[in-house]
Amino acid sequence: MTLGQKYIMWGTAILVWIFGLSIFLSYINFGSLDLPTVTHMARILTPLLFVAAALLYVFKRPARSERKERVGCVSQTVTEGTR
Repeated sequence: MTLGQKYIMWGTAILVWIFGLSIFLSYINFGSLDLPTVTHMARILTPLLFVAAALLYVFKRPARSERKERVGCVSQTVTEGTR
């Protein structure tokens, strides 16, 4: 995971935590959920989650095209390098 992806994940998690905590505290305070308010909050949060998912895709690591060469034996590599 790249550093950009970590920032996006932390920001998204904090945002979801704030929305969830707001709903939970509202439920504790009033004893019931106000569904129109919860749906309005979900409508606000949904596009932000799509943007976060798109940014996670954009900041992914590029695929490496380098091929690793296999070495047959370590002693062979050492002797070849010293000749």
